[in-house]
Amino acid sequence: MGRGSNPIFQAGANHRARVLKESQFSEVFGNGRGHTEHAGTPTTKQQVEHYQEIDRALAYADRGIILWDCQIDPSAELGNECQIGEGSVISAGVKIGRGTVIGDNVEIGDWAEIDEMCIIGDGCNIGTRTTIGADTVLGCDVQIDDDVEIGEGCDIPTGVRIKSEAFLGNLVTLEEGQIVKTCELVEGEGYE
Repeated sequence: MGRGSNPIFQAGANHRARVLKESQFSEVFGNGRGHTEHAGTPTTKQQVEHYQEIDRALAYADRGIILWDCQIDPSAELGNECQIGEGSVISAGVKIGRGTVIGDNVEIGDWAEIDEMCIIGDGCNIGTRTTIGADTVLGCDVQIDDDVEIGEGCDIPTGVRIKSEAFLGNLVTLEEGQIVKTCELVEGEGYE
C-alpha cells in the first residue's frame, strides 16, 4: 500500500561495502574510547550502530524477511520469509515463525510467540507471553491480553478482544467483535 522500497534495504544496498562486520568491531573499538580512526575518518559509536542495523537488515534480506519501517528488538527471533509491516513494534524475546505476515501498526509484547504461516492484521495488539499456533489468522484491530494461548488454524476476525489467560483450542472460529473472557476456555475442532 504505497510503502515503496524499504529505506533500510536501500541504505544497505548502497552501503554494502561499508558495513562493519563483527570481526571489525575490535578494530573500531580497540582503543576503548568508543571511537577510532577507520579508513581515514573517525568512526563513532553511533555510526557503528548504524552499520550494525544495515548489516542486520541485509541478514534478514538474505533469509527472505521483509521489513518495512518497524521496530524490532535485537533479541527477537524472526523466521525465514516473514514480513513485518510499517509502524509495527516487536518486543524483547518475541519469536515469529516462518512465513508469518505481520500487518501495519501491530504491537507484540515481550516473549510472545507466533508460529509459522500466521497472518496478523493491521492494528493488532498481542500481549506479553501470548502464544499463537500455526496457520492462525487475526483480522484487524484484534486485542489480545497477556498470557493467552491460541491453538492452530484459528480464525479470529476484526475487533475481537481476548482477555488475559484465555485458552483457544485448535481450529476455533470467533465472531467479529466477540469478547473472550479472562481464563475462558474456547474449544474448537480437534481440541483434546
